[in-house]
Amino acid sequence: MSHSLAFQPFPTKLYVQQGPSCWLYVVEAVAAARATNTGRTTRYLRMVMNAYPSQDDVERALAAHAEPKPAKRTLALQLTAANLSNMVAALATWRDGEGGRRAGGQISKDLVERYARQNSCGGAVEFLKPVSAWPTPVAGIIAEFTAATDRANRLVQLAAEGTDEAHALLNTGAMRLGGPKQRQEDTHAALCNASVPCYARIGKRFKLLPTDTGAVADLTGRDATTMDPTTHAVLLHGYDAVNQVVTYKDPNYGDIEIKVTLAQFANMHRGEDVELLSFFSSGVKCSRLAEVLD
Repeated sequence: MSHSLAFQPFPTKLYVQQGPSCWLYVVEAVAAARATNTGRTTRYLRMVMNAYPSQDDVERALAAHAEPKPAKRTLALQLTAANLSNMVAALATWRDGEGGRRAGGQISKDLVERYARQNSCGGAVEFLKPVSAWPTPVAGIIAEFTAATDRANRLVQLAAEGTDEAHALLNTGAMRLGGPKQRQEDTHAALCNASVPCYARIGKRFKLLPTDTGAVADLTGRDATTMDPTTHAVLLHGYDAVNQVVTYKDPNYGDIEIKVTLAQFANMHRGEDVELLSFFSSGVKCSRLAEVLD
């Protein structure tokens, strides 16, 4: 039985990331793609994900937290909001101090970057609203980091509404596929009707090899037994229904398109089915994540 795609794919951009914030990078990439041509962007969300704490910072904070301890991702989002809030405070202190008075409230890019590094949000500077020239009024930079802080705090609130942070943000339905009990034709039909791009939770994955170079990595000939167990999120970029080839992006490798067969993708489970979570920026299926878009 043949199927055509119910949803046409959008162009996607996935930033490369290692560590505990990978899931948020996938969430952002899905939202950015689905918000295309809506007049909304994920610029502040990109600032937020660049203030995400390291694994060591999360573990230390979790160890010091009183019982009952929060989920790691929820705690990480709280630390993210704190990093951004501390950046706002640092900028305000400079503005009100001798340095700000001498500079007439005009701050240099070097100083903004220094404060950002000190407050664990150095990468966020890249996503500030472009300025015509540096030095620039510090009030505008404070406003940018304040807006990012507001988004981070809202993410904390939204994540607390569910037992799983990704589910809480991409809350308008999930699709499960693959696994030992699902027929391949049913997996095929499900992918044909998946709203792509979407967030995909997997339990096994291929690691790219040094020979996998370029913008596209074709792994369709790779043995599925070489996949490694993982608890990971990838971006489902699209599905070629004619050739039954799945294209996804892995945050560990950034914007590289990884191509696998339908059978390989359906096998990326480990005890649980592969789960797909979609994002909708408006309408009756509007996702909670839409609340933090610009």
